[in-house]
Amino acid sequence: MLHIIQTSPFNSDLLARLARRALPHDAFLLVGDGCYAVANPEQLMAAIPDCGALYMLESDARARGLHHQQSTVVELIDYDRFVTLSIEHPQSITW
Repeated sequence: MLHIIQTSPFNSDLLARLARRALPHDAFLLVGDGCYAVANPEQLMAAIPDCGALYMLESDARARGLHHQQSTVVELIDYDRFVTLSIEHPQSITW
């Protein structure tokens, strides 16, 4: 499953909902305001400790001035990689 996080996970109960729905090795993509999670990726990873991978759309990160806040747990990707992730994970949910 590909979880597309488009809202800030710190402004709602999103982290609790993710913790209930996420399965081991699911992939997570931060887009839009979801990119703000990069400010505290450890909090996000605590909610989804067994995630397969955590990605962030580089153009959205740049638009928010977050592209320099790289983390070892978050991989910056472009739209081509987003499409590839969508193909690799035929099931997705947008938060």
